[in-house]
Amino acid sequence: MSPTTRPTAPSTVPPPRLPALLVGRRRGLVGLLVATATTQAALTVAVALLVGALVSAPPGGTTPVAAGLVVVLAAAGGTAYGARVLAERLGQDYVHELRGRLVGAALRGAGARSLGITIARTTNDLTAVRGWVAEGIAPLVAAVPLVAGSLGLLAALHPRLALAAGVPLVLLVSALLAVTPHAYERAAALRRQRGRLAGRVTDSLRARDGIVAAGGEERELRRVARDSRRVGTAAVARARTAGLLQAACLVAGGATAALVVAVARADDLPAGVLATALTVTGALAAPLAGVGRVAELRQNFRAARRVVAPHLGEPPGPGGPSAPATRSSALRVTSDAERVFVPGLLDARPGDRVRVVGPDAATTTATLLGLVAPEPGHEVVVDGWDCGRVAPAVRRRLVGLAAHDVPLERGTLARAVRYRRPDADDDAVTAALTAAGLDPVLARLPRGARTELRRGGHPLTPAEVARVKVARAALGAPVLLVLDRIDAALDAEGRRHLRALVAAHPGVVVFVSDTPEEVAPGYRTVELDAEGGSVRAGTARVAGAAP
Repeated sequence: MSPTTRPTAPSTVPPPRLPALLVGRRRGLVGLLVATATTQAALTVAVALLVGALVSAPPGGTTPVAAGLVVVLAAAGGTAYGARVLAERLGQDYVHELRGRLVGAALRGAGARSLGITIARTTNDLTAVRGWVAEGIAPLVAAVPLVAGSLGLLAALHPRLALAAGVPLVLLVSALLAVTPHAYERAAALRRQRGRLAGRVTDSLRARDGIVAAGGEERELRRVARDSRRVGTAAVARARTAGLLQAACLVAGGATAALVVAVARADDLPAGVLATALTVTGALAAPLAGVGRVAELRQNFRAARRVVAPHLGEPPGPGGPSAPATRSSALRVTSDAERVFVPGLLDARPGDRVRVVGPDAATTTATLLGLVAPEPGHEVVVDGWDCGRVAPAVRRRLVGLAAHDVPLERGTLARAVRYRRPDADDDAVTAALTAAGLDPVLARLPRGARTELRRGGHPLTPAEVARVKVARAALGAPVLLVLDRIDAALDAEGRRHLRALVAAHPGVVVFVSDTPEEVAPGYRTVELDAEGGSVRAGTARVAGAAP
C-alpha cells in the first residue's frame, strides 16, 4: 500500500431486504405452524410420560397405558405431517412472490442483463430462499416449544437431568456461532461462481455461430471447464463447513443422551424416570441433528438474499408497475391530441407512413414503446396518452410492434397472435392471420393455430415467424404501428402482404427498413439527431382512435 493510500473503512451499508414474510395469507400459515409445533411438543411430552408409566405399571395394568400411547403417537405423527405441508406452502407462497417480481423486473429491463444470471436467480437462489423458509424456519418454530417442553419435563423429573441435557445444547450454540460466519462466506462464494458459470454458458451459446466460424469451440470449452472447476472447488469448501455443523449437532445429540443416562445411574433414579428421560432425549435427537442443516440453510439464504434483493421489481398494486392509469391531464402533455410532433423530427397524423433513418433508429423504436427510459423531457404521447406512464393494458391497445430480432414467447400460434390483444375474438384473430398471409401455414400445420411454438417460433420458418409478428402487431388496428426491419425477415410473398397491410392501416406507421419501398410506397423520412448515441429530447404525439 502506498503512503498516500488510506485503508478502506468497513462498509456500514445494511444488507438488502426481501419482502416481509408475515403478510397476507402467510401470516395465517405461520400461525397454524406455531400452533402445530406447540401441539407436537405437548404430544412429545405426553409420549415420554406414557412410556415412563408403561415401564412403571404393574404387569396387569399396561393395556390402558399402551392404548393411550398408540393414540398419542398417531396424533404426533399427524401433527408432524401437517407441519411439513404447512411449511412447504409457506415457502412456495413466498418464493412465488419473489419469482414474479424478479421476472417482472427483468422484463422491464430493470433486472440482470444476462439471461443466464436471471435464470440462476429464479432457480438456484430462490431454491435457497425456499429452503430457509420451508426447511429452516419451520424446524426452528417446531424446535423451540419442543426443547422448552423437554427441558421443563426433565427438570420436573430431576433438576440434574435438565442440567445434563442443557450443557450440550449450550456448547452446540457456541459452536454454531463460531462456524456459521464461515458458512456464509463460502455460500456467497459458491453463488458467485455459479452465476459466473451460468453467464459464461449463456453467452457462449448465444455466440455459437461466431464461435464455430472462428474455430473457437475448444477455447470456449476450456473456459467453461475452468469456471466449472471453480464451482466444484467452492462447493467442496462449503461442504466442509456444512460437515462441521452436522458433526457438532451429532455429537451434541449423543452427548445429551449419554449425560442423561449417567446422571440417572449416579442418582439411582427409578426405571420409569429413566425411560421417560431417554424418551425425551430421543425426541430431542431429531431436531438437534437438523440444527446443522438449518444453520447451513440460513447461510445459503443470506447469500441468496444478497443477490436477489437488489433486483426485485416493485410489487403490483397502487404505485407499482401494474397500477391502473386513467385518461387525465396528468398523462397528457397537451390537450391537442390531433398533432404528432417531435421538434425538428416528427409531425405525423393518422394515415402517415414515416421511415426513421439514422444511427439511433433502434433506440427510437424502443422509446416509442416506452421500453427504454428516454432522456429527460422526451415523451411519447399516442392519442393523448403518455405511453411511458400508462398501464400495459392501455399501451398494448395503442401501440403494435413487429421487430425482426424479438423472439416469440412460448405458447400456441393463436396465443402469439393474440398476445397483444388477449381480448380479441376468434374472428379478429382469423382476419389478422389472413392479412399477414398465414392461411397456407395454418393449412400445413396438423394442429393449425393450436400448434405449440417453442424456441422463438419452432416449427415455423423464420419468414413464417415474421408473418406471425406482423399479424400480432396489426391486430386490432393500433393507433401506432411500429415495424423494426421486419421486412428483412419476410420472403417475397410475406412482403407483399406486409405492403398491403400497411396501406390499409388507419393509424400512423413508423418503420425502420433498408428497402422502404417494399413496406410503404409514398413514405416520408425522418432523420434522427443522435447526439452521443441517444435520441434528442422532445415530445412525440400520435393521434388516433381511443383504445
